[in-house]
Amino acid sequence: MMGAASEAQAVLFTWTGNSNVSGQSLDVSADFTAVGNVLTIVLTNNSPQASNNPADTLGSLFWDLSGVTFLQPDAGNNVSQGASTVTLANAPYTDPYDLNKEYMYEDNVTLQSINFGHGVSSVGIGIFGTNSDTFYERMKGLGDAGSQAGDAFSISSSFGTLGAANNVPVVNNAVTFTLVGNGPIDVNSISNVAFSFGSGAQTTSIVPEPASLAALGFGAVALLRRRRKA
Repeated sequence: MMGAASEAQAVLFTWTGNSNVSGQSLDVSADFTAVGNVLTIVLTNNSPQASNNPADTLGSLFWDLSGVTFLQPDAGNNVSQGASTVTLANAPYTDPYDLNKEYMYEDNVTLQSINFGHGVSSVGIGIFGTNSDTFYERMKGLGDAGSQAGDAFSISSSFGTLGAANNVPVVNNAVTFTLVGNGPIDVNSISNVAFSFGSGAQTTSIVPEPASLAALGFGAVALLRRRRKA
């Protein structure tokens, strides 16, 4: 029977703004849930229309988390393939793929002169090593991994893709990550969350300490809503 320390804690960060490339409305969220030393992140593109440019697909998430490091490698680290639908031009993507080989993790990173403790991404943006940082190789320790470059496997809205975004495989709507820490995780210590779009981080939002309910936009107008769930 689980004790109180293993009860689930969750916090939701959301951001809305506009693309620097197309002007398209963007709406994204990151739902962090912790049970003991396991952190689950559901990264979602809630934008209200189809993504019509690869630069408008959600490619990266960054955050700070006090007091915990993530174990590398650990079999519990995972990008959930079964929870995601991959499409190309709005049709099921039929080529073999493994999201653990397409998504990467890095710690102690700097984006647009802002330091972050942790980051996950399907694109390099000059921070992630395409192969050495994949969940399959670095986080799970399962051997060499090969991933596709560019905007492949970034997250489109649930409305799918249009135009140039039809030229790359995308994850429709959401990706779920699981990370195993070296000790109990407190979601209240999560802060400094950033969402980044496109392989060149063409639109990036930096969400400061959520307790202040303040918002700063780097390249976009940002709006923060934070909701804690029991």
